[in-house]
Amino acid sequence: MLDAPCGSGRIAARLAERGVEVTGIDISPEEIEAARARGSTASFEVGDLRALPEGAFDAVVQWGNSFGYMPPDATLAALRSAAGALKPGGRLLLESATVAESLLPEYRSELEYEAGGITMRARHDYDVRNSRLVGDFTFEDAAGRVERAGVIHHVHTIGEVVRMLESAGFQVEQLLSDAAQRTPYTVGSRHLIAISRI
Repeated sequence: MLDAPCGSGRIAARLAERGVEVTGIDISPEEIEAARARGSTASFEVGDLRALPEGAFDAVVQWGNSFGYMPPDATLAALRSAAGALKPGGRLLLESATVAESLLPEYRSELEYEAGGITMRARHDYDVRNSRLVGDFTFEDAAGRVERAGVIHHVHTIGEVVRMLESAGFQVEQLLSDAAQRTPYTVGSRHLIAISRI
């Protein structure tokens, strides 16, 4: 299985713990270094979503809002690359909470979460003309150390996601809001999970 982009290896490491042979690819050398530091049996490589290894995987997972970081033309190139990385009959599992039908009904410009002793504060503006979130994130640990980062996240309708997947060569099999329960996606669902086959 391929986890791309894998970030710091959170998903790839969990899959490897369950006995899955998994490779994680991310464009950030720092994220790959952090992924390797997990000590997982997963392998981690620096690479570009638009140039994945050809025909090497039974499945590709794009989880945790990694869909939408690139402009639409680059997103389509990445989906085509994911299709090319799959063996015949392979599947793509795509998860996103930033499809328009999930994000916009309950859009909030400010968010705050805490996990593992880190508080994350986000401030977003929705750029209507370009259908994207432009945001600033602040991360603060218990010792008061602060890091900041900006982000642009492109927002697509589910129809646009389906058309991109089909244009990349996928057949969309299911649109779900909960994979474990196989709950069909409806407007306002928190996440979109698209299961597609080559």
